[in-house]
Amino acid sequence: MGEKKGIVISVILFILFFIVGIMIYDDYGVSVDEMNQVTAGHVTYKYLSDRFNLRTPNFYKLPDIHNYFNKYYGQAITFPTVILEAMSGFSMDTSTILRVRHLWNFLNYFFGVLCFSILIQKRFGKIEVTILSILMLIISPRIFAEAFYNDRDLLFFSWFLITIFFFFCFINKVTINTSILLGVSIAVSTTIRYFGLCLFIPFFLFIFTIGKKHKKNIIFVLLAFALSWYLLTPVAWENPINTFLSALRNFTFSSQRLSETNGIGTTLFMGKKVFESNLPRYYLPVWILITTPLAYIFLSLVGIFVYFKNLVKRTFEKNLIMDSSQIIILLFTLATVIIFRPTLYNGWRHFYFLYCPIVYFSLFGFSTIIEKTQGGIRTSLYLMLSISFLITSTWMFKNHPYQMVFFNPIAKNFDINGFEKDYWRLSSTDCLKYIAENDKNERIEVLDYEASLKGAKFMLPISDRNRLVINSFSWPAKYIVANYTNISTNELNFPFYTPIHHVKVDDMKIASVYQRDYQHDLWAQEVVEKINSNVNPRLIANVFDGDLNSNWRTEKLQNSSDYLDIEFKYPLLLNGLTTYIGEDENERPWSLQVLSSEDGINWQPVEIVNQNFIDYEIKEVKTKYLRIKNSEPSEKYTWAVYELLFHGTKLEDG
Repeated sequence: MGEKKGIVISVILFILFFIVGIMIYDDYGVSVDEMNQVTAGHVTYKYLSDRFNLRTPNFYKLPDIHNYFNKYYGQAITFPTVILEAMSGFSMDTSTILRVRHLWNFLNYFFGVLCFSILIQKRFGKIEVTILSILMLIISPRIFAEAFYNDRDLLFFSWFLITIFFFFCFINKVTINTSILLGVSIAVSTTIRYFGLCLFIPFFLFIFTIGKKHKKNIIFVLLAFALSWYLLTPVAWENPINTFLSALRNFTFSSQRLSETNGIGTTLFMGKKVFESNLPRYYLPVWILITTPLAYIFLSLVGIFVYFKNLVKRTFEKNLIMDSSQIIILLFTLATVIIFRPTLYNGWRHFYFLYCPIVYFSLFGFSTIIEKTQGGIRTSLYLMLSISFLITSTWMFKNHPYQMVFFNPIAKNFDINGFEKDYWRLSSTDCLKYIAENDKNERIEVLDYEASLKGAKFMLPISDRNRLVINSFSWPAKYIVANYTNISTNELNFPFYTPIHHVKVDDMKIASVYQRDYQHDLWAQEVVEKINSNVNPRLIANVFDGDLNSNWRTEKLQNSSDYLDIEFKYPLLLNGLTTYIGEDENERPWSLQVLSSEDGINWQPVEIVNQNFIDYEIKEVKTKYLRIKNSEPSEKYTWAVYELLFHGTKLEDG
């Protein structure tokens, strides 16, 4: 391919990439972390406004930056979006803010891809390799999607690409300008994630091999880094050294997990729930292997093999330093994770920066093959890549905007449902939009089943957001939005709800909307003759008075002997019951047992086949008397019932 023709193709690719990004940046929902990042930007602005006496909005409810749990995450790169808010007097709607941030995240990635492609052209000197680098970074489903909304891991990857480019410029022309640019870019990367410090690996590799004579420029790099990090990290302005050391301690793998979720959780991996603090050593390699297009993995392995095969024949020069820096970052990181087994979660998102060396060695392998071979092998290589790009890009188009749930054919050997899916809960926005479009009521109650709806609704217009009332457990909502991230099956079942909408990637469900089935509802005040209890009998009438504000309660810790004996006006054929509680989830019985009787004397246990917070689906039973009780005592919680609702049919009139 001629160089001029290749340059034209490269320019066209970037133009198309930019146009597509501009067209689709607001197609993505709200990730579970984005509202925290918006708040973090406001906390930083509050600190700056207090320090410099700027005009500030009513941010008095926000914490001081030094007491903020997210204080070590620098806001330097995303802060321009906060400045836009400030220019509008902080009057921008939240949905607009989120869309602006999505666009800004994409522009950073666009610039990262541009820098990386220039590096590749200078390193390999082949326009075909440069074109391939652009295509690989665009036609990478998970990376592409997260480039819009992941303003931590993917934004860090973008700046990893940018910094590697500035490092290449530095080692090829050591000047004050390249030294400063390298130091600043490492600092920017470090403010996003402290993994950015690993970008000193290629720098020190250069120093210890062929860069010893550039002492002055080495100092410029270190000073530019230190000064930039200090200026871009406001929380460090009073005490930079202690802040830096504290940040390093905070950003160890285990403390990172604790600071974000206040505990160690579980993750779905290969069909099993495993503790994030006790993951198998192959966790990270498996995630990389099953979510990267196969052609890229194949070429990367070829490139790594060729690198080591020819290593003994090469002398230290600039290209070898560039190659070696990438292999060291890749293998050192993988080895560290495999050996020390740190706490990880959500696939390999914390390690997206490893995609840089993976793609780099894919290009290394591609360059070697087209240089050393001719005819059939080269044709087969181009054919393989063409098929890979066609299949993957078609998949991305078909499954837009859920490219982040991409699995390659290797994953087909496993049960794909056995891995975390939409862990960012982007699909929750789609579900809420569906409800808002199809339900015109002024108040719509929606129950959140691991779907993070309180953040997801901010991508909707204000008029729709105001109609949605998000519940976690209490009154039975009209709808349930469920996320399948930690579900190892492709189907969820909620008592007395019917699925009406699914968000799917291929045939795999990642989120669903369920609607309450109000048929066969029997309110206690309609069918109950009387209720007895061994606890607080004076309050029993509140259970079937039709008033959701009054209740019966134990006023003591739940006990296995506490019960409600219910006599119906006539026999019922029941398949479930609902015990309404208040706003405290802990008011519900944590080990409910149901018994049935024909005479109120002899009781038989009834199987609970499915339950969800306050809804209990039971094996269908004909009954005149029903007893509900706790099967186990509780050392923490009391029990309350505000109203009873039964599900079934009357067998005869009273």
